[in-house]
Amino acid sequence: MYCSHQYFVFILNDRLKILQSTDSHTEWHYLALLHAMMSHPLPDHYTGMTGMERAFRLLYSAGCWSDQSFGGLSLHILAQIASISHKTNYYPEHLTCMKKINWNSNGIPYSMQHFGYYLIAKKLIGSSQLFNFTYPPLKTNKIPEVFQGKMHNEMLLKKLYWDYRDSYNPTARLSAAMETDILQATSPTPYHQTLKNCLNITNYSPAQLVNDLYSDEHVNLTDCSKENWLPLS
Repeated sequence: MYCSHQYFVFILNDRLKILQSTDSHTEWHYLALLHAMMSHPLPDHYTGMTGMERAFRLLYSAGCWSDQSFGGLSLHILAQIASISHKTNYYPEHLTCMKKINWNSNGIPYSMQHFGYYLIAKKLIGSSQLFNFTYPPLKTNKIPEVFQGKMHNEMLLKKLYWDYRDSYNPTARLSAAMETDILQATSPTPYHQTLKNCLNITNYSPAQLVNDLYSDEHVNLTDCSKENWLPLS
């Protein structure tokens, strides 16, 4: 077990009304997990924010991001953060007509079980591995099972996040860059008509009144002022 003989030290910053970590990425991850797990619909008296809002602020802070791969303890904590999100899938799995959402029964209010926890935790891990080639080869820690795609349907999670996005406080939303990626991934492909294989294609040139209607000189124009059948003529 990762946390059996480890502890973290946090600082109460009375000026900023926040809890702060002292050093490593792992401490910041664990602090975000604490805020998320103890979240309540009402704001905390000390921080003035809900635990979910504070957790998202921490997860987007510089202390939670790294250009080196996270250690096993950080991966374990990020897996717990990701597990706060609902387990989602289609039912039946080979169709997309019905969605199956399993709410967590770990004591967190349903309104605090954010669809974005899984997405941002996976983004943190992916970003930490982008520059592995610039560092000496080290022991690679195994990515937790929760990120292997068997427990969560990531595409469905993105769609559900976008469906519920307006119900979240702006502080507890994903970044603009992540939301842009989600919108592009979940938006339906626009329809484009394909005519290259159609045998009934016609190419009509636009009609021109003078050149087409009067070209054969078959129109007999009469001065209407000389006609007696007109009224008041």
